Amino acid sequence: MPQAPLPDLPGSHELIQAESATGVRLMRGGQSVIASGVDPRFDQALLAMMQQVKDGGAHVVPLSALSRLSRNSVKQLRVLEFLLAHGVTVLTTNYLLSPELVGVRARPLIKPDSYDLKRTMKQLRGLGPTHTEWIKQLRKQW
Repeated sequence: MPQAPLPDLPGSHELIQAESATGVRLMRGGQSVIASGVDPRFDQALLAMMQQVKDGGAHVVPLSALSRLSRNSVKQLRVLEFLLAHGVTVLTTNYLLSPELVGVRARPLIKPDSYDLKRTMKQLRGLGPTHTEWIKQLRKQW
């Protein structure tokens, strides 16, 4: 990692209060909101996750796909930079991103399922050994 100050949380001028989602099965302790996927502002759920990371309360962030962070590429890269700079591993159905390692599922990629992440995380075929071990450890916590 380059020597640089840690990225900070978004400022108050970058926040939006999004509507709480209903009828969505939530991951442990998470929350879900309804907001534009391309909005450059940060909703309360994303900000809460980033605050938990900053406070040292998260070492892995499981997602069905990177687009769950945002469909706005600038915002998505900013969140990824924040997570990786704080030493967090981002684990998706098909990718493993950490400050020390990048892993990609061999073809065919698995279709992400944001409503049932546990189901798609059970599919280990095509993953490298490190990626597989990360998923197995995560599943033990669920």
